[in-house]
Amino acid sequence: MVRKTREEALETRSKILKTSLKMFYEKGFHATTLNDVAQSMGTTRGAIYWHFRSKGDILRVLWNERSSHIERTVSEFSSIMDSKKPCSIDEYMYFLEQILNCLVYSFNENTESRLFFHIIHIMLISGNDNDVLYVREQTKRVDELLFITISNIVKLIKKRDGFSDDAEIKEKITYLHFFLDGYFMNCNNLIGFSHTLYEEVSPSNVVNFIMKILFHDNL
Repeated sequence: MVRKTREEALETRSKILKTSLKMFYEKGFHATTLNDVAQSMGTTRGAIYWHFRSKGDILRVLWNERSSHIERTVSEFSSIMDSKKPCSIDEYMYFLEQILNCLVYSFNENTESRLFFHIIHIMLISGNDNDVLYVREQTKRVDELLFITISNIVKLIKKRDGFSDDAEIKEKITYLHFFLDGYFMNCNNLIGFSHTLYEEVSPSNVVNFIMKILFHDNL
């Protein structure tokens, strides 16, 4: 048996992930088997097992690939804020814009991320097996990480600007959460809306709209 080169192995692994993503989207995660993936690729199930232990293992790698960029961005700005280094309102505004850009561009400009977001949405409302529980736990973890960080930035901006009404700040963050959830679901055609309705709305305009809603007195 000819040993694969590292480049060939990485190419095969990448193809397995892309094929699995497409099939999870088209057939549903639970309805897709590793045999389906292998047949679509024109290979054997054994070739897939050489790279991944199970369908759930593929799901976890797909999740990590798509969440790591967001988590790195959030962690980068969180570490700056935790360093106790004083920042100006403009710097905090910049931190928040970068996090929002990361979110909106990740799901709006990347076709594979849009497909995966659809798969995750369906899994969140169906079943209780280990793979579904994993998705729910990871989604909750990243969601909390995002909105704790966003809340902290908004509070710092408002406090620097002399605004101290914590209840109103919390209300604004809640509205932001509602808006982003609705935007992602509608933009990614998850609840019957057509993606074409959103094609003319650029991600930068979405971020600008959010910033104006949150800080109309600062902008």
